[in-house]
Amino acid sequence: MPYEPHNRRQRRRAAKLKKKTKPKPSYQGRRKKHNSPWQRAWRMPESVWRYWECFWQMRDTIVIPLIFILMVVGTIYRIAFS
Repeated sequence: MPYEPHNRRQRRRAAKLKKKTKPKPSYQGRRKKHNSPWQRAWRMPESVWRYWECFWQMRDTIVIPLIFILMVVGTIYRIAFS
């Protein structure tokens, strides 16, 4: 527990002495706060990236036709059950 003087003059002197100590940088010991959008941006993890690359190569062969087929099926479903 730090020493706390009881009378006003000593308290003020102690405060002055306390102020003279070298200021520490505020972020030391903690993570620095995000300040630029580049630091804040989410980087895709390696595992996700592999799946994404695989998906991107398959896109022309499977994904686009699949979306098209789903749209056609949805349209037929809408017409049939309306």
